[in-house]
Amino acid sequence: MKSDDLIILDGCTFFYSCANGDVVTGNSQGLFYRDVRHISHWSLRLNGDELDSLTSRRDVMEAEADGNGSGRHWQETGARSVTLWNDREGYRRGTLISFNRKGRVTKERATFRLKLRPQEV
Repeated sequence: MKSDDLIILDGCTFFYSCANGDVVTGNSQGLFYRDVRHISHWSLRLNGDELDSLTSRRDVMEAEADGNGSGRHWQETGARSVTLWNDREGYRRGTLISFNRKGRVTKERATFRLKLRPQEV
């Protein structure tokens, strides 16, 4: 496991991947539900290129909470962007996540419609 790997746990569902969301065949990565692996390989490419992470784990953690109970955090939602703000001891930091495709951006989430076609590996 690398320090920048992505790990998501929600109830009985567990997802483990590389930082950009790729699930590499032949290791312990994948999408699991009730201890059964349902996806063992996943890679999303745009025009054949790997995706880059939108933000670092540190940015998300700082925007959610600073760990010692001080400071405040909030978000601002635009038509095609979300800014995560953190203010601690007079230091204000904003992480802007913008989208160049039309989607639905709300305070809770950004939703986009993807059209995926199978490709021979």
